[in-house]
Amino acid sequence: MYHYNIDPDETVSARDMLSARLSLQWKFEDWRGKLDPSCLIIVGDDLNNLFVGSSNALRFRLILSIHYYRLVMLINAPVVVKVLSEALDAQLSGHNVESLLEHAMPVLRHELGALQNLHQIICTILNFESVFLDQNDAWWLCNYTSECKQNSHGYYQILC
Repeated sequence: MYHYNIDPDETVSARDMLSARLSLQWKFEDWRGKLDPSCLIIVGDDLNNLFVGSSNALRFRLILSIHYYRLVMLINAPVVVKVLSEALDAQLSGHNVESLLEHAMPVLRHELGALQNLHQIICTILNFESVFLDQNDAWWLCNYTSECKQNSHGYYQILC
């Protein structure tokens, strides 16, 4: 899916990208389903009680979850861009885009869910354990997936 982004000889249709993304997503979800219970990916709702009695296992889960949601975003991004581009082109030329957008809606929902979960995880980390990113050499994980700045006190701030 990604090798097409450097001067491709032929263009890949949104349909082909949707199909390739679905196959990749199934493999990714199979991997997620086989995780040890101590390594489960954190969902936004899980965050309320996690920081009570923090442990190394929690640190690992947080970093794994951040990587997971970043990878979801990487899987979905080229599809979202391609679908929006083709939908705009089709609409400008007077063609119907309903079918294309209907097939793309699960991808958009999945992308939005990943963005929301990643945002919640990073905000929670910064609100409850502001030194987490520095202590775990993980500051770069959110470096370009969100706006994260260091303030005058040395703490990272994110727009939450």
